[in-house]
Amino acid sequence: MKDTWVESFVKWTILGLLALVGTLLMWVEEEFGLPVVVGHIGIAFWVAAVLGTTIDLWLKRQIVRDVFREAFGYGITPDVQEQIRWLYSQTLKISDYRHEIRFEKIENDGPRAYRIKSTITRKLTNIGQPINVPFSLGIDEWFNQAGTSEITRYAYWSTSGDSYDGKPPPTERSRSVVKIKKEEIPSLKLGKNESCSIMEEYHHVHGDIGFLWFMGRTLNTNPQVSIAFPEGLEGRVEFLCKTKDEKTQVVQGTHVLDGSLLPFQPIIVSWWRKEDADRLCPAIHR
Repeated sequence: MKDTWVESFVKWTILGLLALVGTLLMWVEEEFGLPVVVGHIGIAFWVAAVLGTTIDLWLKRQIVRDVFREAFGYGITPDVQEQIRWLYSQTLKISDYRHEIRFEKIENDGPRAYRIKSTITRKLTNIGQPINVPFSLGIDEWFNQAGTSEITRYAYWSTSGDSYDGKPPPTERSRSVVKIKKEEIPSLKLGKNESCSIMEEYHHVHGDIGFLWFMGRTLNTNPQVSIAFPEGLEGRVEFLCKTKDEKTQVVQGTHVLDGSLLPFQPIIVSWWRKEDADRLCPAIHR
């Protein structure tokens, strides 16, 4: 519901003239001692100009909001409508997401095992009102006899100069999850259009058949995952975005999603032995 340039010109010209006439009337009444009613008329013109400006902007925002709610609410159950409203209200977004995954073979006497190292960097931007951003990280423990999952670094740097760097950060284990202690990472206040860069480093210990999934709570635009499977293994990277318009392309070993991951839509990395490929993944190797 955007005005054409002609409509905008006419509207703002009229409002500007109202404000100008109102100012002149108030000045004339004060300067030449005219009846008080002249000044009151000038004030009325000023009020009309202010109301015309504010109500125009408020009505447009309100109408757009109502149209959005009606359009997305039609034929959708109330619980899904609530989730859509929650998604629409999110003001934090992720960009420049880069995820590097490396397989490091562990020499042991048992079954083949790998230390799978992840380095993630990304930019977090606040497009809404100032907000306190809490930070957290949790990874899965796979109970492999060759080793345990570990978080080795968590850091952030904001455009306002605030920073944190835990190498390694204090962690705690809760059943099958390794996570950074809640009280360890200080929250960060991000103003409107301010951003911060985040880095995470951790590793899992896994066998030669398995999968890992990585999930965030923030809209993630055009994420990239680079991975090189070791000799004897092959695998794939999947972005569970659930839309037909978003495509994945592979550029020099880097998997790039041409689109966005919504909050809680994961990235899944799976791998297997090449000799078992036809048995484990027949749909891929037809």
